[in-house]
Amino acid sequence: MSELVLTATVERELVALARAAAPREMVAVLGGDGAAVHTVLPLPNTVGADDAFQVDPIAFARAERRLRRAGARFVGFAHSHPRGSALPSARDRRELWPGCLQVIVGLGGTAPTVRAFRLERNPEVQPS
Repeated sequence: MSELVLTATVERELVALARAAAPREMVAVLGGDGAAVHTVLPLPNTVGADDAFQVDPIAFARAERRLRRAGARFVGFAHSHPRGSALPSARDRRELWPGCLQVIVGLGGTAPTVRAFRLERNPEVQPS
């Protein structure tokens, strides 16, 4: 994977969204130009459990349209682990879109952690 830039501003925004959503998982669409993420569009988490997220396809389509209108393109998703680390869970490895940028905000440690991944079709995690 090529170098990806997550600015301090984007990281702060993701952490703030994760904290606001806790104890539920936060989910957001990420927009940028391929090398840098500069837009974060939060989406409603439509799943009832605290330890999972699901995105409504219509909300995703609307967010993607907003990105295009702003001159950005969809580059991936962000979600949080309110009581866990910024590493993909077993569920993440099974269910997240392969090949798509996945940014995870972990709130379970002494300080929030933000990490980016691309999960391949096999269950191995490929950190960026």
